[in-house]
Amino acid sequence: MTEKQRALLLFSIRELQMSIQYDRDGMLANLKEFYGVAIGSADELFTTLEDLAKTVNLEGLDNG
Repeated sequence: MTEKQRALLLFSIRELQMSIQYDRDGMLANLKEFYGVAIGSADELFTTLEDLAKTVNLEGLDNG
């Protein structure tokens, strides 16, 4: 993953986390409707995104 790709992915994760704060139920419904992913709660989704961001950051350090 290039540095630009990593930055864009991290930015997207953060934007999605902010969106969850404003429309928790809507974000969960969109994931299920458009991607077939059912996540139990907005808190679980937020935590999963946080874990993903940490993984992306660590990958960047490993490559860099």
